[in-house]
Amino acid sequence: MKYSYPCVALLALALAALVSAPQAVAQDDDMAAMEAMMDAAPSTLMTAWKCDIAHLGEIVQGMNTYAKPAAQEMIDEGMITNWGLMVHSWGDEWNVVSHMTGEDPAALMTANAELNSRTAANAEAGGEDMDMPPPLVRYCTNHKDNFYTNAAYITN
Repeated sequence: MKYSYPCVALLALALAALVSAPQAVAQDDDMAAMEAMMDAAPSTLMTAWKCDIAHLGEIVQGMNTYAKPAAQEMIDEGMITNWGLMVHSWGDEWNVVSHMTGEDPAALMTANAELNSRTAANAEAGGEDMDMPPPLVRYCTNHKDNFYTNAAYITN
């Protein structure tokens, strides 16, 4: 649209800015509220693996024997707030998932490295052949790590 009077064009621009300004402010407020919630909420690290379904029992046994006690120590020390292992025999190919919750993604990265170190130490102390990969590594082909901010959660 071509305006023959510059002041009409300026008036149209001003009106457009006034109409869109509340929406932009609302979006900024929503984003600020979301960022504040994310800063205050704990984070969860979920690691999913694609594993041979025929060996889920061995994988769970290894995790319960070596990783679970290490995670419990870390919960007791306050490094993480919880840890768990989930498996399924029906669903997609990501059939083994571990999860742990902590203060934020950076703290979880540190906790994940510590959990791996303690799990390996527990396996070695338990007489595992450290030259042989543990069942999780032996029977799982891929893994992926996902960090989530807990937007709604209940804890005791």
